Amino acid sequence: MTGFGQAVLHRGDTNITVEVKSLNSKFLDLTLRLPRIFSEKELELRNLITEKLERGKVSLSIDYQQTGKAEIRQTYNQDLFVAYYAELKKLADRVVAPSYDTIFSIALNSPDVIQGNGKEELEPAEWERVNSLILEAIQNFDEEQAVNIISNTFNDGSFLNTGHTPTFNVNPLDKLVQLHEEKIALYERMLKEKDEMMGRLERLIEGNSKR
Repeated sequence: MTGFGQAVLHRGDTNITVEVKSLNSKFLDLTLRLPRIFSEKELELRNLITEKLERGKVSLSIDYQQTGKAEIRQTYNQDLFVAYYAELKKLADRVVAPSYDTIFSIALNSPDVIQGNGKEELEPAEWERVNSLILEAIQNFDEEQAVNIISNTFNDGSFLNTGHTPTFNVNPLDKLVQLHEEKIALYERMLKEKDEMMGRLERLIEGNSKR
């Protein structure tokens, strides 16, 4: 099933946008992009999408913005972060890593660096509104709109134009699937790299503690 559906809600200082995109596939391949406040609802969302959409490469994204007064809900152990970063930088220098691009993220997500001082709670009424928006987005599924979005993505020279009407030299749906698969492969390589660097760091810390 190929389609695109969107539902939007503006209520007070809260703006919510739900988008559901799908490409034809024999099986259901679901990707979720959720704000942290909805992370505990991931299983429920997967069950809902599985019930409504039996197959396809499906992407569900929820954009949740509150324009009211910002509230800091977590703090950072700066000294520990600096220590992790310094050790990771030493490892990178030792193996002559081409860049330090991933070190900041790895150090920031290392144990005990992020310290929450209050969990953002999802109100039941707010979740009901989001749930209704998801169902509305699915009901708004439009295949023509999905094709238009994909076509516009490739208006950068990936087609042959003999006049005013573009003629694609690639199938835009196949190209989008390819880009999706490449993104997954890149993410998996980044996770592998992170695990390897964390393993080296743990061994280095363990070796220093035995001295």
